[in-house]
Amino acid sequence: KLPICSIHLYCDVGSSFETDELRGIAHFLEHMLFQGTKTKNSEIIFQEYDRIGTECNAFTTKRYTCFYIKCHIKHASRVLNLFADIMRNSTISREKMKKEEKTIIQETENRLNDFSGMAENLFDQMIFKNSSFEKPVDDVRFHDTLGSISQHTLNKWYKWFYQPSNLVLSIVSI
Repeated sequence: KLPICSIHLYCDVGSSFETDELRGIAHFLEHMLFQGTKTKNSEIIFQEYDRIGTECNAFTTKRYTCFYIKCHIKHASRVLNLFADIMRNSTISREKMKKEEKTIIQETENRLNDFSGMAENLFDQMIFKNSSFEKPVDDVRFHDTLGSISQHTLNKWYKWFYQPSNLVLSIVSI
């Protein structure tokens, strides 16, 4: 037995919630929530996660955004406190937005070589034609409009969607 704890936080917001003007905002916001809080910058957050040996990441789907952490069970409480700080107190600055936009574009370009993802996107375009599920979660073409997604709009999405009534927390440990 390994004393591992797996924590997943699901937020009821994905790319299917987006309008054409805001394509890519759910994925962009996912990235921004790792950029610091009112009391900790991103370096301090990741140093703390590294110090206690966690795996921490997130992903956005068409239906939801998921943040997850895996750690030794003795660190679960500490990790949950860090995680809660990110969910409740994230700050979104213009400077971090510009930096993270470059990261997201690179990540999206890397996915262009993922043939199974490309096939899934083409399938979704055909099956979900004329619905909010037709568009991919992220696409290089969306980043032409990311410059038009303001700090104010990202903060509004954060406040609208990252509320306790819109979140499901799953903790599994052995």
